[in-house]
Amino acid sequence: MTYSQAFKSGNLVLPSALLFHYQHLFKDAEDFLVWQFFYLQNTTNQSSLTPNQIADAIGKSVTEVNQSMSRLTNQGLLQYRTIELDGEIEVLFDATVALERLDDFLQSKTEVAQRGQDKQAENELADLVKTFEQELGRLLTPFEIEDLTQTVHQDRTDPDIIKAALKKLSLMENHIGNISRPSCAIGVGKALIAWLS
Repeated sequence: MTYSQAFKSGNLVLPSALLFHYQHLFKDAEDFLVWQFFYLQNTTNQSSLTPNQIADAIGKSVTEVNQSMSRLTNQGLLQYRTIELDGEIEVLFDATVALERLDDFLQSKTEVAQRGQDKQAENELADLVKTFEQELGRLLTPFEIEDLTQTVHQDRTDPDIIKAALKKLSLMENHIGNISRPSCAIGVGKALIAWLS
């Protein structure tokens, strides 16, 4: 049997993300199992599956399968439409809407995580600016803040390394004299990163 013949004969292939996030979409395992039959029908040459066939296959009553189908439809995980062909009414089920819901869930999860990372980066930068201002006893200039921002965001230098370099430079200032600490601390931070790599 060729791969295409095997696929057409009814292999069910589910996205792994669906398995790992199924609890966010489906109320219970029975609904998920019933949904898989319709997904199988949508993705293979499987002929129309009836609630009777599904009930027999999973050992449930037709009423329980119909209730699962109703829940899936109400949750937006299964759609159906009726069409008339040669005087006969046929019901078509679309299980792929669950995949669209999965996409929406994953996208919103990614956006929330990105907002959290952005907020954390803002907090780290604000903390770094505050540390510099305390150490220098003055406000940083816009140029210095821009330099710090570029170092943290674009160069991806760890703010803790920059703070450590600033503290080291503060201790060394008595021996060296007055130095431009923001630029120097950033440079030392970058050198430490390169050395540790």
